Amino acid sequence: MRDIMSKVTLALVAAGGAAFGAATTAALFPRNKTASSPANVNTPASAVPFPSPVSPPLAVGRPAGVQEALAAAARPVDPNGLYQYGFPGPVSDLRAAASLTSAYDRRTRNPAWVVEHITPESLKNSNADRKHSVFVEDEGIPEKFRAKLKDYFRSGYDRGHQVPAADAKWSQQAMDDTFALSNMCPQVGEGFNRDYWAHFEDFCRRLTGRYPSVRIVTGPLYLPKKEADGKWRVSYEVIGNPPNVAVPTHFYKVIFAEDGKIGGQVSLGAFVLPNAKIANDKPLQDFEVPLEAVERYVLILRWLLERLKYELTRTAEHLVLSLHRFFLRLRESRCARKQSVLLSSRITRRGKRHWQTLRRLQRRTFDGESKNSLLLNSCTISFLSDVGVASFFYAYAIQLVLSLSLLLFFLWWFLCTS
Repeated sequence: MRDIMSKVTLALVAAGGAAFGAATTAALFPRNKTASSPANVNTPASAVPFPSPVSPPLAVGRPAGVQEALAAAARPVDPNGLYQYGFPGPVSDLRAAASLTSAYDRRTRNPAWVVEHITPESLKNSNADRKHSVFVEDEGIPEKFRAKLKDYFRSGYDRGHQVPAADAKWSQQAMDDTFALSNMCPQVGEGFNRDYWAHFEDFCRRLTGRYPSVRIVTGPLYLPKKEADGKWRVSYEVIGNPPNVAVPTHFYKVIFAEDGKIGGQVSLGAFVLPNAKIANDKPLQDFEVPLEAVERYVLILRWLLERLKYELTRTAEHLVLSLHRFFLRLRESRCARKQSVLLSSRITRRGKRHWQTLRRLQRRTFDGESKNSLLLNSCTISFLSDVGVASFFYAYAIQLVLSLSLLLFFLWWFLCTS
Protein backbone atom coordinates (compact mmCIF):
# COMPACT_ATOMS: atom_id res chain seq x y z
CA MET A 1 0.00 0.00 0.00
CA ARG A 2 2.80 2.35 0.86
CA ASP A 3 4.43 1.67 -2.48
CA ILE A 4 1.22 2.62 -4.29
CA MET A 5 0.89 5.88 -2.30
CA SER A 6 4.47 6.86 -2.95
CA LYS A 7 4.06 6.20 -6.67
CA VAL A 8 0.87 8.27 -6.80
CA THR A 9 2.50 11.13 -4.90
CA LEU A 10 5.51 11.03 -7.21
CA ALA A 11 3.22 11.08 -10.26
CA LEU A 12 1.29 14.07 -8.94
CA VAL A 13 4.46 16.02 -8.21
CA ALA A 14 5.81 15.23 -11.66
CA ALA A 15 2.57 16.27 -13.33
CA GLY A 16 2.40 19.50 -11.38
CA GLY A 17 5.99 20.37 -12.22
CA ALA A 18 5.40 19.67 -15.89
CA ALA A 19 2.28 21.88 -15.94
CA PHE A 20 4.05 24.72 -14.15
CA GLY A 21 7.00 24.51 -16.55
CA ALA A 22 4.72 24.52 -19.58
CA ALA A 23 2.81 27.56 -18.31
CA THR A 24 6.00 29.44 -17.55
CA THR A 25 7.45 28.63 -20.97
CA ALA A 26 4.25 29.76 -22.71
CA ALA A 27 4.26 33.07 -20.79
CA LEU A 28 7.87 33.89 -21.48
CA PHE A 29 8.07 32.62 -25.05
CA PRO A 30 4.85 33.21 -27.08
CA ARG A 31 4.08 30.99 -30.03
CA ASN A 32 4.30 33.92 -32.53
CA LYS A 33 8.04 34.00 -32.91
CA THR A 34 7.96 36.78 -35.50
CA ALA A 35 6.61 39.21 -32.94
CA SER A 36 9.61 38.59 -30.72
CA SER A 37 12.05 39.57 -33.43
CA PRO A 38 13.22 43.18 -32.82
CA ALA A 39 13.87 43.63 -36.54
CA ASN A 40 10.15 43.48 -37.35
CA VAL A 41 8.79 45.67 -34.53
CA ASN A 42 6.97 48.72 -35.94
CA THR A 43 8.04 51.56 -33.64
CA PRO A 44 6.51 55.01 -34.23
CA ALA A 45 8.96 57.68 -35.32
CA SER A 46 7.99 59.84 -32.36
CA ALA A 47 9.02 57.08 -29.96
CA VAL A 48 12.65 57.20 -31.12
CA PRO A 49 14.26 60.00 -29.09
CA PHE A 50 17.39 60.39 -31.20
CA PRO A 51 18.23 59.64 -34.85
CA SER A 52 20.55 56.83 -35.73
CA PRO A 53 24.07 58.23 -35.83
CA VAL A 54 25.97 57.99 -39.08
CA SER A 55 29.21 59.46 -37.83
CA PRO A 56 32.20 57.69 -36.36
CA PRO A 57 31.75 54.26 -34.83
CA LEU A 58 32.65 55.63 -31.40
CA ALA A 59 29.52 57.82 -31.45
CA VAL A 60 27.12 54.93 -32.12
CA GLY A 61 24.31 54.92 -29.59
CA ARG A 62 24.98 58.43 -28.21
CA PRO A 63 22.21 61.02 -28.44
CA ALA A 64 22.78 64.05 -30.65
CA GLY A 65 22.72 66.47 -27.69
CA VAL A 66 25.35 64.42 -25.86
CA GLN A 67 27.55 64.37 -28.95
CA GLU A 68 27.37 68.17 -29.26
CA ALA A 69 28.17 68.59 -25.57
CA LEU A 70 31.18 66.27 -25.85
CA ALA A 71 32.38 68.08 -28.97
CA ALA A 72 32.05 71.46 -27.20
CA ALA A 73 33.93 70.16 -24.16
CA ALA A 74 36.75 68.95 -26.39
CA ARG A 75 37.27 72.42 -27.86
CA PRO A 76 39.84 74.61 -26.06
CA VAL A 77 37.72 77.78 -26.55
CA ASP A 78 34.05 78.77 -26.20
CA PRO A 79 33.18 81.89 -28.25
CA ASN A 80 29.48 81.54 -27.39
CA GLY A 81 30.29 82.16 -23.75
CA LEU A 82 30.12 85.88 -24.49
CA TYR A 83 26.33 85.67 -24.63
CA GLN A 84 26.19 85.44 -20.83
CA TYR A 85 27.01 89.18 -20.80
CA GLY A 86 24.53 90.14 -23.52
CA PHE A 87 24.05 90.08 -27.28
CA PRO A 88 26.62 92.28 -29.11
CA GLY A 89 24.15 93.31 -31.83
CA PRO A 90 23.20 94.80 -34.10
CA VAL A 91 19.88 95.42 -32.37
CA SER A 92 16.81 96.41 -34.36
CA ASP A 93 14.19 98.06 -32.17
CA LEU A 94 10.94 96.64 -33.46
CA ARG A 95 7.94 98.96 -33.16
CA ALA A 96 4.42 97.67 -33.70
CA ALA A 97 2.02 100.63 -33.81
CA ALA A 98 -1.58 100.94 -34.93
CA SER A 99 -0.77 102.22 -38.40
CA LEU A 100 2.73 100.81 -39.00
CA THR A 101 5.39 98.30 -38.06
CA SER A 102 9.03 99.37 -38.19
CA ALA A 103 12.57 98.34 -37.32
CA TYR A 104 14.92 101.06 -36.07
CA ASP A 105 18.60 101.27 -37.00
CA ARG A 106 20.56 102.52 -33.98
CA ARG A 107 23.64 103.28 -36.06
CA THR A 108 22.05 105.78 -38.43
CA ARG A 109 19.24 106.92 -36.08
CA ASN A 110 16.81 106.18 -38.91
CA PRO A 111 14.32 103.39 -39.48
CA ALA A 112 15.75 100.43 -41.37
CA TRP A 113 12.29 99.72 -42.83
CA VAL A 114 8.69 100.68 -42.18
CA VAL A 115 5.66 98.62 -43.25
CA GLU A 116 2.13 99.95 -43.76
CA HIS A 117 -1.14 98.52 -45.03
CA ILE A 118 -3.77 100.63 -46.79
CA THR A 119 -7.19 99.66 -48.11
CA PRO A 120 -10.06 101.56 -49.70
CA GLU A 121 -11.90 101.44 -46.35
CA SER A 122 -8.94 102.83 -44.35
CA LEU A 123 -8.50 105.76 -46.74
CA LYS A 124 -12.22 106.45 -46.89
CA ASN A 125 -12.45 107.15 -43.16
CA SER A 126 -11.40 110.62 -42.03
CA ASN A 127 -11.39 110.60 -38.23
CA ALA A 128 -8.10 112.43 -37.65
CA ASP A 129 -6.69 115.91 -38.15
CA ARG A 130 -3.02 116.55 -38.85
CA LYS A 131 -3.01 119.78 -36.83
CA HIS A 132 -3.62 117.76 -33.65
CA SER A 133 -0.46 115.66 -34.19
CA VAL A 134 3.02 116.78 -33.14
CA PHE A 135 6.50 115.45 -33.84
CA VAL A 136 7.84 113.48 -30.86
CA GLU A 137 10.92 111.46 -30.01
CA ASP A 138 10.41 107.72 -29.73
CA GLU A 139 10.81 106.98 -26.03
CA GLY A 140 10.83 103.26 -26.75
CA ILE A 141 14.40 103.63 -28.03
CA PRO A 142 17.29 104.14 -25.57
CA GLU A 143 18.12 107.83 -25.22
CA LYS A 144 21.70 107.56 -26.48
CA PHE A 145 20.54 105.88 -29.71
CA ARG A 146 17.50 108.06 -30.25
CA ALA A 147 16.96 110.65 -32.99
CA LYS A 148 16.12 113.96 -31.34
CA LEU A 149 14.02 116.93 -32.37
CA LYS A 150 16.97 119.30 -32.00
CA ASP A 151 18.91 117.28 -34.58
CA TYR A 152 16.57 118.55 -37.30
CA PHE A 153 16.60 122.15 -36.10
CA ARG A 154 18.09 124.38 -38.84
CA SER A 155 19.53 121.31 -40.55
CA GLY A 156 18.13 122.21 -43.95
CA TYR A 157 16.19 118.93 -44.16
CA ASP A 158 12.56 118.02 -43.60
CA ARG A 159 11.41 115.42 -41.13
CA GLY A 160 10.27 113.10 -43.88
CA HIS A 161 7.55 110.55 -43.06
CA GLN A 162 8.24 107.01 -44.19
CA VAL A 163 4.60 106.15 -43.58
CA PRO A 164 2.72 109.34 -44.52
CA ALA A 165 0.18 110.82 -42.14
CA ALA A 166 -2.38 110.89 -44.95
CA ASP A 167 -2.39 107.06 -44.95
CA ALA A 168 -3.55 106.95 -41.32
CA LYS A 169 -6.59 109.23 -41.27
CA TRP A 170 -8.85 106.46 -39.96
CA SER A 171 -7.82 107.22 -36.35
CA GLN A 172 -6.17 110.09 -34.50
CA GLN A 173 -3.99 107.62 -32.60
CA ALA A 174 -2.95 105.99 -35.88
CA MET A 175 -1.99 109.39 -37.29
CA ASP A 176 -0.10 110.33 -34.11
CA ASP A 177 1.96 107.13 -34.45
CA THR A 178 3.33 108.37 -37.78
CA PHE A 179 4.79 111.51 -36.14
CA ALA A 180 7.37 109.65 -34.02
CA LEU A 181 10.95 110.32 -35.14
CA SER A 182 11.46 106.57 -35.57
CA ASN A 183 9.22 107.00 -38.63
CA MET A 184 11.27 109.93 -39.95
CA CYS A 185 14.34 110.40 -42.12
CA PRO A 186 16.07 113.63 -43.17
CA GLN A 187 14.72 114.44 -46.63
CA VAL A 188 15.34 117.28 -49.04
CA GLY A 189 12.30 119.50 -48.66
CA GLU A 190 11.68 121.53 -51.79
CA GLY A 191 11.65 119.40 -54.91
CA PHE A 192 11.46 116.07 -53.07
CA ASN A 193 9.58 115.63 -49.77
CA ARG A 194 7.05 118.35 -50.54
CA ASP A 195 6.83 117.57 -54.25
CA TYR A 196 7.91 114.38 -56.04
CA TRP A 197 7.93 112.14 -52.96
CA ALA A 198 4.49 113.44 -51.95
CA HIS A 199 3.20 112.66 -55.46
CA PHE A 200 4.69 109.16 -55.16
CA GLU A 201 2.83 108.61 -51.88
CA ASP A 202 -0.38 109.74 -53.56
CA PHE A 203 0.27 107.26 -56.38
CA CYS A 204 0.41 104.47 -53.78
CA ARG A 205 -2.92 105.59 -52.32
CA ARG A 206 -4.54 105.65 -55.75
CA LEU A 207 -3.57 101.99 -56.22
CA THR A 208 -6.37 101.10 -53.79
CA GLY A 209 -8.84 102.07 -56.54
CA ARG A 210 -7.71 98.96 -58.41
CA TYR A 211 -6.43 96.70 -55.64
CA PRO A 212 -8.38 96.09 -52.42
CA SER A 213 -5.21 95.61 -50.35
CA VAL A 214 -1.88 97.41 -50.74
CA ARG A 215 1.13 96.78 -48.51
CA ILE A 216 4.15 99.09 -48.73
CA VAL A 217 7.69 98.77 -47.34
CA THR A 218 9.65 102.03 -47.19
CA GLY A 219 13.16 102.78 -45.97
CA PRO A 220 16.43 104.68 -46.47
CA LEU A 221 19.47 103.62 -48.46
CA TYR A 222 23.11 104.74 -48.33
CA LEU A 223 24.45 103.86 -51.75
CA PRO A 224 28.02 104.13 -53.02
CA LYS A 225 28.99 106.80 -55.53
CA LYS A 226 31.79 106.72 -58.08
CA GLU A 227 34.38 109.39 -57.33
CA ALA A 228 36.74 111.20 -59.70
CA ASP A 229 39.49 108.65 -59.10
CA GLY A 230 37.23 105.87 -60.39
CA LYS A 231 36.64 104.30 -56.96
CA TRP A 232 33.24 103.82 -55.33
CA ARG A 233 32.65 105.27 -51.88
CA VAL A 234 29.73 105.57 -49.47
CA SER A 235 29.46 109.17 -48.28
CA TYR A 236 26.56 110.90 -46.55
CA GLU A 237 25.90 113.88 -44.31
CA VAL A 238 25.16 113.64 -40.60
CA ILE A 239 22.96 116.29 -38.96
CA GLY A 240 22.70 117.38 -35.35
CA ASN A 241 25.01 118.98 -32.81
CA PRO A 242 26.84 116.76 -32.01
CA PRO A 243 26.28 114.86 -35.30
CA ASN A 244 23.62 112.24 -34.66
CA VAL A 245 21.26 111.47 -37.58
CA ALA A 246 22.52 110.21 -40.94
CA VAL A 247 21.11 111.70 -44.13
CA PRO A 248 20.22 108.90 -46.57
CA THR A 249 21.39 109.17 -50.15
CA HIS A 250 18.31 107.34 -51.51
CA PHE A 251 14.93 105.97 -50.44
CA TYR A 252 13.16 102.83 -51.57
CA LYS A 253 9.58 101.64 -51.70
CA VAL A 254 8.49 98.06 -52.33
CA ILE A 255 4.77 97.80 -53.13
CA PHE A 256 2.67 94.64 -52.80
CA ALA A 257 -0.70 95.13 -54.51
CA GLU A 258 -2.96 92.22 -53.56
CA ASP A 259 -6.22 91.17 -55.19
CA GLY A 260 -7.75 90.46 -51.77
CA LYS A 261 -8.14 86.70 -52.25
CA ILE A 262 -6.46 84.05 -50.14
CA GLY A 263 -3.62 82.71 -52.24
CA GLY A 264 -4.52 85.19 -54.97
CA GLN A 265 -2.41 87.25 -57.33
CA VAL A 266 0.05 89.90 -56.10
CA SER A 267 1.49 92.70 -58.24
CA LEU A 268 4.96 93.71 -57.09
CA GLY A 269 6.92 96.90 -57.74
CA ALA A 270 10.21 98.26 -56.35
CA PHE A 271 11.45 101.85 -56.66
CA VAL A 272 14.62 103.65 -55.60
CA LEU A 273 14.63 107.47 -55.58
CA PRO A 274 17.55 109.80 -54.81
CA ASN A 275 17.25 112.14 -51.83
CA ALA A 276 17.48 115.20 -54.05
CA LYS A 277 15.33 117.55 -56.11
CA ILE A 278 13.42 115.71 -58.84
CA ALA A 279 11.47 117.38 -61.61
CA ASN A 280 7.76 116.70 -61.37
CA ASP A 281 7.56 115.75 -65.04
CA LYS A 282 10.09 112.91 -64.64
CA PRO A 283 8.35 109.52 -65.18
CA LEU A 284 8.13 107.25 -62.15
CA GLN A 285 9.16 104.31 -64.33
CA ASP A 286 12.67 105.79 -64.45
CA PHE A 287 13.11 104.87 -60.78
CA GLU A 288 11.70 101.34 -60.98
CA VAL A 289 14.27 98.65 -60.19
CA PRO A 290 14.20 94.86 -59.77
CA LEU A 291 13.41 93.72 -56.25
CA GLU A 292 16.77 91.95 -56.12
CA ALA A 293 18.52 95.31 -56.46
CA VAL A 294 16.89 96.67 -53.28
CA GLU A 295 17.77 93.51 -51.37
CA ARG A 296 21.37 93.65 -52.59
CA TYR A 297 21.86 97.31 -51.67
CA VAL A 298 20.49 96.84 -48.16
CA LEU A 299 22.64 93.76 -47.43
CA ILE A 300 25.88 95.26 -48.81
CA LEU A 301 25.39 98.48 -46.87
CA ARG A 302 24.74 96.61 -43.62
CA TRP A 303 27.90 94.54 -44.05
CA LEU A 304 30.05 97.60 -44.81
CA LEU A 305 28.78 99.51 -41.78
CA GLU A 306 29.31 96.56 -39.48
CA ARG A 307 32.86 95.99 -40.71
CA LEU A 308 33.81 99.68 -40.48
CA LYS A 309 32.35 100.02 -36.99
CA TYR A 310 34.20 96.92 -35.81
CA GLU A 311 37.58 98.11 -37.08
CA LEU A 312 37.21 101.65 -35.69
CA THR A 313 35.95 100.40 -32.34
CA ARG A 314 38.85 98.01 -31.95
CA THR A 315 41.40 100.71 -32.80
CA ALA A 316 39.81 103.29 -30.50
CA GLU A 317 39.57 100.88 -27.58
CA HIS A 318 43.24 100.00 -27.92
CA LEU A 319 44.21 103.68 -28.01
CA VAL A 320 42.07 104.59 -25.00
CA LEU A 321 43.57 101.72 -23.01
CA SER A 322 47.08 102.83 -23.85
CA LEU A 323 46.32 106.38 -22.73
CA HIS A 324 44.79 105.20 -19.48
CA ARG A 325 47.86 103.10 -18.66
CA PHE A 326 50.14 106.00 -19.53
CA PHE A 327 48.41 108.35 -17.08
CA LEU A 328 48.44 105.73 -14.35
CA ARG A 329 52.17 105.21 -14.75
CA LEU A 330 52.77 108.95 -14.80
CA ARG A 331 50.83 109.44 -11.58
CA GLU A 332 52.57 106.57 -9.79
CA SER A 333 56.08 107.46 -10.89
CA ARG A 334 58.52 109.01 -8.47
CA CYS A 335 59.11 111.92 -10.79
CA ALA A 336 55.45 112.86 -10.73
CA ARG A 337 55.36 112.69 -6.92
CA LYS A 338 58.44 114.91 -6.60
CA GLN A 339 57.01 117.42 -9.01
CA SER A 340 53.73 117.55 -7.10
CA VAL A 341 55.61 118.30 -3.84
CA LEU A 342 57.68 120.97 -5.57
CA LEU A 343 54.65 122.57 -7.11
CA SER A 344 52.71 122.73 -3.84
CA SER A 345 54.86 125.68 -2.70
CA ARG A 346 55.40 127.42 -6.06
CA ILE A 347 52.27 127.27 -8.20
CA THR A 348 49.63 129.97 -8.07
CA ARG A 349 46.06 129.49 -6.90
CA ARG A 350 44.97 129.05 -10.49
CA GLY A 351 47.68 126.50 -11.17
CA LYS A 352 46.81 124.63 -7.98
CA ARG A 353 43.18 124.43 -9.05
CA HIS A 354 44.28 123.00 -12.41
CA TRP A 355 46.48 120.46 -10.66
CA GLN A 356 43.60 119.32 -8.42
CA THR A 357 41.35 119.00 -11.46
CA LEU A 358 43.98 116.90 -13.20
CA ARG A 359 44.34 114.56 -10.22
CA ARG A 360 40.57 114.18 -9.93
CA LEU A 361 40.22 113.37 -13.61
CA GLN A 362 43.10 110.90 -13.48
CA ARG A 363 41.37 108.95 -10.69
CA ARG A 364 38.40 108.38 -12.94
CA THR A 365 38.30 105.68 -15.55
CA PHE A 366 38.83 107.26 -18.93
CA ASP A 367 35.32 107.08 -20.39
CA GLY A 368 35.97 108.65 -23.77
CA GLU A 369 33.65 111.63 -23.37
CA SER A 370 34.80 114.61 -25.41
CA LYS A 371 34.15 117.10 -22.59
CA ASN A 372 36.40 115.29 -20.10
CA SER A 373 39.00 114.70 -22.79
CA LEU A 374 39.25 118.40 -23.67
CA LEU A 375 39.38 119.41 -20.02
CA LEU A 376 42.07 116.80 -19.34
CA ASN A 377 44.10 118.14 -22.26
CA SER A 378 43.93 121.77 -21.10
CA CYS A 379 44.66 120.94 -17.45
CA THR A 380 47.63 118.74 -18.35
CA ILE A 381 49.23 121.36 -20.60
CA SER A 382 48.62 124.13 -18.03
CA PHE A 383 50.12 122.04 -15.25
CA LEU A 384 53.18 120.97 -17.20
CA SER A 385 53.85 124.52 -18.39
CA ASP A 386 54.38 125.51 -14.75
CA VAL A 387 56.78 122.68 -14.01
CA GLY A 388 59.62 124.09 -16.03
CA VAL A 389 62.10 122.95 -18.62
CA ALA A 390 62.79 119.71 -16.76
CA SER A 391 59.36 118.38 -17.74
CA PHE A 392 59.36 119.63 -21.32
CA PHE A 393 59.58 116.08 -22.63
CA TYR A 394 56.47 115.06 -20.67
CA ALA A 395 54.55 118.08 -21.89
CA TYR A 396 55.47 117.43 -25.50
CA ALA A 397 54.70 113.70 -25.31
CA ILE A 398 51.37 114.11 -23.54
CA GLN A 399 50.25 116.94 -25.82
CA LEU A 400 51.11 114.90 -28.90
CA VAL A 401 49.36 111.76 -27.65
CA LEU A 402 46.28 113.67 -26.56
CA SER A 403 46.00 115.54 -29.82
CA LEU A 404 46.18 112.34 -31.83
CA SER A 405 43.78 110.55 -29.48
CA LEU A 406 41.22 113.36 -29.67
CA LEU A 407 41.43 113.40 -33.44
CA LEU A 408 40.91 109.65 -33.71
CA PHE A 409 38.24 109.64 -31.02
CA PHE A 410 36.15 112.28 -32.77
CA LEU A 411 36.53 110.43 -36.08
CA TRP A 412 35.45 107.15 -34.45
CA TRP A 413 32.58 108.77 -32.59
CA PHE A 414 31.39 110.57 -35.72
CA LEU A 415 31.29 107.37 -37.77
CA CYS A 416 29.78 105.21 -35.01
CA THR A 417 26.97 107.66 -34.25
CA SER A 418 26.18 108.03 -37.92
